[in-house]
Formats: sequence, C-alpha cells, structure tokens
Amino acid sequence: MYTLTGTDVVIRNADNASIPNDRGNKDRVEYEAWLAAGGVPNPYVENPAVVTARQRQATLNADATRADLLTRLRTATPAQINSYVDANVTNIADARTMFKRILLALAQV
Repeated sequence: MYTLTGTDVVIRNADNASIPNDRGNKDRVEYEAWLAAGGVPNPYVENPAVVTARQRQATLNADATRADLLTRLRTATPAQINSYVDANVTNIADARTMFKRILLALAQV
C-alpha cells in the first residue's frame, strides 16, 4: 500500500520509504506496476497545522495589501486615481471587486 504526498513523491506505507518520481528507481517501478495492476494509493491529506499557518499568512498578506491600498490612495493624485480606475475597472465585476477592496481597507482603519 502507498500514500500520495503534496508532491510527486509517494510514500510506501510498509516502511515509510519516500519514493521519488524517477522511472529508474526500482521502488518507483514497483509502485507503477502496483498501480497498473489496479492498486489505489491512499489520498494525500494536508497537515491541519500547515493549513492553519497558510491561512494565517494569507490573512496577514491581505491586511498588508489593504494597508498598502490605503497608502497608495492617500498619496495618489486625482489624475493617478482616474488613470488606475480606467485601466483596471472595465466591467461591473471589476468595479464591485475594487469597491469591496476599498471598503475592507477602510474597515481596517
């Protein structure tokens, strides 16, 4: 039995061996034969601590982006703002997205 990982490496459950994606590797050849015979590996399950850390980083990045947006808006000239809007808001969906970003940024103040 084998278990998939978040990469192209596969884990052999019997001894926890990491099997690289190298067709010259005898363990990989055995794994590929096992798959061809109908074997189904266990799915990859991401570690919840990693997911939480990734979500925390995404939140920090979003907060930094909002702060950066406000800083850019505060220092931009009306002409720069008009130019940015003309270049980046081409439909209603874009306008909604921008409006939400501005409101979220203001909510953080």
